[in-house]
Amino acid sequence: MGGPFHVTMTALFERPRSHSIGGHGRVLKATAPSYPGRVGDVDKIARALLDAMTGFLWDDDAQVVTLECEKRYAQLGDQPHMVVYVRSLECPYFDRVQLLTS
Repeated sequence: MGGPFHVTMTALFERPRSHSIGGHGRVLKATAPSYPGRVGDVDKIARALLDAMTGFLWDDDAQVVTLECEKRYAQLGDQPHMVVYVRSLECPYFDRVQLLTS
């Protein structure tokens, strides 16, 4: 498929038990961070995902001309996953695709 493309991705990491009150994973501590500071390099996450989509959504990841990538903790009890939006910057029929990966 032709480009250029805009990609927005969010990597959601599982929260450690220490983020919940009593360690049971039911109630989040007020001091629990929203963003994982030491888990996964955001550039490596983006590179792996763009490479994985090559041949599926585009012929070459060089067709991606704008990229937004963020890493966050998932909600308590949620599994780690990725949320990815892809938008063609030229094709009106390829407006937006949402991909959820586990």
